[in-house]
Amino acid sequence: MFKIEVGDWISSPTTQYKVQKYLGSGTFGLVTQCRDMITDEMVALKMIKNSIESAKIEAATLQTMKELHSDKFNIVQLKDSFSYKDHYWLVFENLDIDLHKFMEISPGKHLELKQIRPILQQLATSLEFLKRAKFVHADLKPHNIMMVDHVGQPLKVRVIDFGLACNKPEEKTGCVLQSLIYRSPEIIRRVPFNEAIDVWSLGCTAAELLIGEPLFNAWDEFELENLIRIIIGTQLNEQDFKSNSFLLKKWMKKRFMMVPRLWGDDDKAELCDLECFIDLLKMMLAVNPNSRITPTEILRHPFITMSHFEGPFKNSSYVKSCKDLMDICKDDEGHGDQLIQQRSLNKDSSSSLVEEGSHAGMTHEKNSFLLTATITQAKKRKMNKECGNRPEDSQAKKRRTEQLSVTQKEKKWANRLSKVPEQEKEG
Repeated sequence: MFKIEVGDWISSPTTQYKVQKYLGSGTFGLVTQCRDMITDEMVALKMIKNSIESAKIEAATLQTMKELHSDKFNIVQLKDSFSYKDHYWLVFENLDIDLHKFMEISPGKHLELKQIRPILQQLATSLEFLKRAKFVHADLKPHNIMMVDHVGQPLKVRVIDFGLACNKPEEKTGCVLQSLIYRSPEIIRRVPFNEAIDVWSLGCTAAELLIGEPLFNAWDEFELENLIRIIIGTQLNEQDFKSNSFLLKKWMKKRFMMVPRLWGDDDKAELCDLECFIDLLKMMLAVNPNSRITPTEILRHPFITMSHFEGPFKNSSYVKSCKDLMDICKDDEGHGDQLIQQRSLNKDSSSSLVEEGSHAGMTHEKNSFLLTATITQAKKRKMNKECGNRPEDSQAKKRRTEQLSVTQKEKKWANRLSKVPEQEKEG
């Protein structure tokens, strides 16, 4: 095995790279930060440990996406690839820290809802691009999401590591893909899959950002399946998603149930934001992939558009801070249709682009918390009323609600929220 040390020189056909520091390693490769000695640019150099053939496939995948302007969709930019000393090397733009490390240095080792929204928006934009380009990432997780510059460009992210990516998922049926705790039900069951597996991983990641720990912290697939059943409340072969309020309970205990307090407008707005986030999370973690929300629908969901804030919350300082943080995403809006549709593609590559179609371990302490940290039904009803939601009163009504389009849901949220009462509420 070729060893790399700080100060080493690595030669490509066009330049030489000097190793500055070691960034990390995984199953398939190791990454170092290097200086391009001709351009003086800092880059990330990834050496593939195993098959040169698999490395070339990853490079070809990244190059294909680069031709579709993948860098405009929060995908890491491939700069070059070459062979050196019997290994294959990929040269990437230099990025900052991964999302997992960003969580570790954040207060409480988790992110606030208003920080999660712009990250989720950018990642949904990435998945929308991948879906239209007919690629499945197959290993989305906090370690494979990089901050561009967590100080200079707060909350800007890039998706990295396309070593498991594929554009013919039917050929991968039965293969073990995705890291265990972000693995979707269809991969667990070894059944045919599509890009919806990335949405599942995004849901797991979003929940982890909020609670500061993996949602399904399993040791093996057997435990993983049990945790999905316990937390989500359904068997993997069932068709319906039956959610409990596990995140709501955990967040409420952390934020509002420790000491009695009066609820101000910002508290109400944030709680409403949480319930909207959980609504989106339930759609991302639908066990049936055909019922799972698509990336395009994520981008239209009220949690991302913030349409649920219209009405009594629109002037709160919490809402203003949310809108300020979402300004970071403005440059990403509208790229999906424009760049892909405008690009002139040859017959083979154009056939790979598709229109939006069908939907693509827990500790005993955590389990105990889910059973004991309850909110009374009266408080739940008040909170539902405050946020403009009402519990379903019949299965027929539930089915009708699920059939509503995302746009209709946005109107429904806005209409209900316009009627939210102004009175204070005891915590």
